[in-house]
Amino acid sequence: MHVVPSLDPGSPRVRFGAEMRRLREAAELSQTAVASRLGCTQTQVSRALR
Repeated sequence: MHVVPSLDPGSPRVRFGAEMRRLREAAELSQTAVASRLGCTQTQVSRALR
């Protein structure tokens, strides 16, 4: 069984993901649209925003 470690809400990675999600939603962009603009996959965007 694969266990995902809980992330510290104060960690830079979690703060970055939350801010990116906030900005993406404010711009009314999907993860796919962001990925297209960044030249990466939707999966990579999703993982960065966790």
